[in-house]
Amino acid sequence: MRKDLETLIQEKGLNQDYLFKAQGDVWGTTIISVREIVDYICELNREDQKAARQAFLKIDFNHQDVKEFFQDITNVIDKYYES
Repeated sequence: MRKDLETLIQEKGLNQDYLFKAQGDVWGTTIISVREIVDYICELNREDQKAARQAFLKIDFNHQDVKEFFQDITNVIDKYYES
């Protein structure tokens, strides 16, 4: 899974150290790198990993901005840790 995501990220020219921000209600601003998001996805159960990979591939196939995908994941991570 990790290798597939890293390959897709590299193909899109997105730096692994690129930072995404989410504004939480409790802890304030959360800043997460692409590398940390990949770590998070790789720690999910197999079903959720598959769903994340399929979402990423769909965005890629439709020539959408993959940064939106990573921003969505950042928001999910922020909500998880805020609860």
